[in-house]
Amino acid sequence: MNQARNIAGYGCLGLTLWLASAVGAGASDALLGPVEDVIKMVGEKGVIARDDATAFKIQEAVVKTLDPHGAILTPDQLDRRQEEEKGVFFGVGLTLTLKNKKVSIVEVAKDGPAAAVGVKTGWIVEKIGDTATEGLELKNVVNLLRGGKGEPVKLTLRSTDEKEPVPREVSVTRSAIQMPVTGMMELWPQQIGYIKVNGLYDQSGVQIAEQLKRWIDEKAVGAIIDVRGANGINVDAVADVAGVLSRTPAPLFAIKDGNNQVVRSVAVKSGTPLTYPLMILVDRYTSGAAEIMAGVLKESKGAMLIGESTAGDRVLREAMPLSSNRWLYVATRRIEIAGLAIKDGEGVPPHVQVTLKPEESILDKKEAKTRDSIKSLKSDDDSSPFSGLSDPEKADKALIARIGDDVVLRRATDILLGLKALGIR
Repeated sequence: MNQARNIAGYGCLGLTLWLASAVGAGASDALLGPVEDVIKMVGEKGVIARDDATAFKIQEAVVKTLDPHGAILTPDQLDRRQEEEKGVFFGVGLTLTLKNKKVSIVEVAKDGPAAAVGVKTGWIVEKIGDTATEGLELKNVVNLLRGGKGEPVKLTLRSTDEKEPVPREVSVTRSAIQMPVTGMMELWPQQIGYIKVNGLYDQSGVQIAEQLKRWIDEKAVGAIIDVRGANGINVDAVADVAGVLSRTPAPLFAIKDGNNQVVRSVAVKSGTPLTYPLMILVDRYTSGAAEIMAGVLKESKGAMLIGESTAGDRVLREAMPLSSNRWLYVATRRIEIAGLAIKDGEGVPPHVQVTLKPEESILDKKEAKTRDSIKSLKSDDDSSPFSGLSDPEKADKALIARIGDDVVLRRATDILLGLKALGIR
């Protein structure tokens, strides 16, 4: 390790020593032996590139090999990442959708940064900074909009009004936005409940479980929990939600360290069991605590997963200081779900696989259209597009408008309607 000490000033020795302790005595020899060989050869052959950039790239390579989602972060980057895991991010207050490979604004948050500079719904986002958005996945577009507190971001926007053919540029200052636990909670006329979960944050499990139990009194025939794109780090929330499907306290998952030793075991919390089935919508972006919840519910009687395999990121990460005034943020605990036999890094496979194109993975829910359609069911206005139809026909048409082009949501709804028709609960 003499050669390793030559570059200790860059934090490599600190990282190496941490690796030795983190992966356990048995695994550290196999991991560190090849690393020491490379460091030794670098010293013996007098390799020239020994600047800060080279050392940092070595660190990054080691971390990414151990944890693809791990990172070496500055203090500001660490603060930002930890805030986002709790549902706090710095953005501009826009809700976007992807249509024909173009990014369109479907909602502008009232009193948000974008609203303050006159941004309107329906406009097309052509560029964020110097990056063109056409052809990008919506998740990547959202990442471009997010940044540090108080940082400005330039948007190039195009109005759909033919009178304004020239795009305009606006500068928007990012501000703190708290992501709500749920984006939407509805009980449709067919007595199907729908919950869009943004992430498992503080008190999120209690909030979701209480809504599911309220629908028992409203004679719901089934409910859909949409965790596509959801994340979060509140693993205790999983036990709150799982309690609505189990009458007996049973182990749900274990938290294990790098030596495969159980650090903590989490069991079902007591609750009021549901009298109706659950459909859980998942995709490749379902990660963290939301992914753990999906895996636990998959192993619970009365729930069905529909969509794509999840992200395969069922770990807990820890921040540790390095000597270079940066932080090592890497997985130190993994989650093992009871009864779920899948390897680390593999996603939770759904019961019903729905293959999607990349641009379809982020949903276009057409929320405004949906709200108007469902609201019209309760209207006596003869000018309503549903006038002259029976109540069941109105409900069916509203449901079609609600689902739109969302094939995963349609599959879940079809299953619940089929169970309802057969009288199966």
